Amino acid sequence: MRRWRLCVLVVSLWVILVNAQGEENPIEVIAPRPSAVYGWGRQAPTVQLKVRARFAEPTRRVFVTAILYSHRGELIQRVPLRDDGQFGDAVADDRVFVGEYIPHAPQIYRIRFKMEWQYNGISKQHYSPFHSFEVVRVPYARFRDKLKQSQAHVGAATRQTVVLLIGDSEKRYTGSMDGIVIQAYAEPKAHVELSEPPAPENSITYRFEKPGHYTLYVRTVLNYKGQQIATEPDMMSVAYTQPSRWLLYAPLIALLAFILLPPRQIPLYRHFLSLRDRRLDLTYEVEVAGDESISIGPQGSDHPILGYEGEAIELQARPGEDRVFLIAGELRNATGTQEVVPLNSPLMPEQEYLIGNIAVLEYKEVLRNGSKRGSRLMPNTVLKMLALAVALLVAALYFYQQHQLQQLAQL
Repeated sequence: MRRWRLCVLVVSLWVILVNAQGEENPIEVIAPRPSAVYGWGRQAPTVQLKVRARFAEPTRRVFVTAILYSHRGELIQRVPLRDDGQFGDAVADDRVFVGEYIPHAPQIYRIRFKMEWQYNGISKQHYSPFHSFEVVRVPYARFRDKLKQSQAHVGAATRQTVVLLIGDSEKRYTGSMDGIVIQAYAEPKAHVELSEPPAPENSITYRFEKPGHYTLYVRTVLNYKGQQIATEPDMMSVAYTQPSRWLLYAPLIALLAFILLPPRQIPLYRHFLSLRDRRLDLTYEVEVAGDESISIGPQGSDHPILGYEGEAIELQARPGEDRVFLIAGELRNATGTQEVVPLNSPLMPEQEYLIGNIAVLEYKEVLRNGSKRGSRLMPNTVLKMLALAVALLVAALYFYQQHQLQQLAQL
């Protein structure tokens, strides 16, 4: 009987001890690990908060909150953790609670987790022990000419200047290079040559094996308190291309075709007019053809009018135009309001025009008078315009690619 009572007492003590231990340690901290170090490069790091709830008995309504303090013990923020399969939580209701915290300043942070739950209708809570993690500023690498060269065309190699920056304002880093390593790589893989030793401004050469599109990466790694802290990489895209020889030959062929293609045949016209002197009641025939011009009016002109003292009237025939044009002097319509004919305007057939008050000029008719060949060096046909456009566009593309290769493949 005594042995039985002793066994019951031992089992009861063991159950009480297990339950007490379960109540004392229901929080298993997964992240951040004690004394972890996070690097603050171009952007503040994201610190993952992750704990596992360990209960020996069934519980309901479990809530976990991360409480962050400064190294001086000042409360900074409370972050609720989730176990609903969303916002970074992989599996819902697996008792693994996940959250994120973005530090506001580089310093040492103290953290502990508070867990609240219900058991048999009784609300309970527990705090994990304090531990700390550190956030430090890390110089980060950036391509100096990244914005100018995005999606640039390069040759078999390109040399890029990389500078080290620090802080949100992207100031040039001028501090010590002790413990700082620069890492550069490309996707797809390329051969990388780094200048030695690392400096606040570095030259990196990327050599490519075959044409294609490549993404260049560069980042810094800081060795700090036995840990390697890698910053987020800076990247830029380039395309390794080689200008085709056809880009050089095609403009020459197109230009030769432009010269050899027959030019436009421009029609010529002969214009017949009559000039009637009102005072003498005399009529003169006036003719202008091809690309000629004639003058009418004062003495010494092609067709003088007795007693006319005004400015000479000059008429011009133009190739390809079936009208004669007034290029100098003053003519007025003989009918209506007698408006003045604007310079460089065509005269209308079968229309009469006044020259002062002493003569009338009448445009009789116009006849086709052969044609002339235009200049071979002018784009005066559709085919010649197309050939010239092709020559200019392809030549521009070739020299553009050559310029890009000279700018980016500085080897």
